[in-house]
Amino acid sequence: MKKAKRMMEERKMRRGSATTASPEMLRTHDVGIYSFDLEDLLRASVEVLGKGSVGTSYKAVLEEGTTVVVKRLKDVVVAKREFEVQMEGLGKVNHENIIPLRAFYYSKDEKLLVYDFIPA
Repeated sequence: MKKAKRMMEERKMRRGSATTASPEMLRTHDVGIYSFDLEDLLRASVEVLGKGSVGTSYKAVLEEGTTVVVKRLKDVVVAKREFEVQMEGLGKVNHENIIPLRAFYYSKDEKLLVYDFIPA
């Protein structure tokens, strides 16, 4: 039962993102570290890591083998410019105890944050 529910969540992430996806809208912070776009994220094999009050986190393995965490925010109503300013600020945070934000995606219906995957 859990596996079926997880598969539905994975499909939901792909389907929800695909309806509003536009590759040029994925904004990356460290361009030299990653070379992927939104379409790469949509093609990635995903696994649900957890759900919280802010959204659902997915482990995404891209086709070339890079592993990232994608946080799909829920119920976030914010203007695009305000969201971009906040994400640019998060992308500049540099602290040993904080995983850096690598990329983000904004659309009216979808907000995604992309982080490095750090194995436990």
